[in-house]
Amino acid sequence: MRFFAALLVGGMILACAGGKGKEEEEENPSELPPDGIDQAEVCADYLNCLAAVDPNTLASVQSTYGTEGSCWSDETTAGQCAAACETGLAQMEDAYPDEPVCDDGSVTLASDLEGTWNFESEDADGGCAAFILKFDTMDLEITPDGEKDFSADGRAEVSINGTWYDLNVDFACSLSGDKFTCAEDVSRLDTHWNFEGEYRDSGINAELELGVGDGEGGIQCTEVLSLVGQPI
Repeated sequence: MRFFAALLVGGMILACAGGKGKEEEEENPSELPPDGIDQAEVCADYLNCLAAVDPNTLASVQSTYGTEGSCWSDETTAGQCAAACETGLAQMEDAYPDEPVCDDGSVTLASDLEGTWNFESEDADGGCAAFILKFDTMDLEITPDGEKDFSADGRAEVSINGTWYDLNVDFACSLSGDKFTCAEDVSRLDTHWNFEGEYRDSGINAELELGVGDGEGGIQCTEVLSLVGQPI
């Protein structure tokens, strides 16, 4: 499966880029012309990605996109190749979100989320019939624990049957691409918190499942809330 995905991208790039004709290759098979152009950085990044996830496909595209490849014969061809490499690298980043070498510059790292965030609810599904459960706001201090792991500690304001409470929340979270999931946190008053979301355009779109426990480890009801987070 991994080989097929990489091969598909490699084939797409070869088709987009074109290359030298057979006669030109025979006249100058192994070196750039005097006015040759340097390899585009994005193509070097794309080849590094292939080297990490699919060396077999790497070998098939080196003659086109490598430092002495046919892409770098003139400005027009070089521009086409660079655009094709950019598309290919983006596709590889989507296929292998946890491979740092395939990062096209858009992969989210835990350090991108570092700082204090405020989350407010856009809507809820009204899933708690036995309780009047409302969520007002939540502030989280996000601290990286590695490239893809982070902790999120903070305070939330929740109303249960008309009484407002300040509750401490504590999440351990992991990123995959731009999306994150957090382990369940059971807070005071037997409230159960499941939190996940996506970092995009310097903001976080998230979903919070907020449940009220039954005192025996189970959950009586759950509200599902759509949250929007902004740095503060």
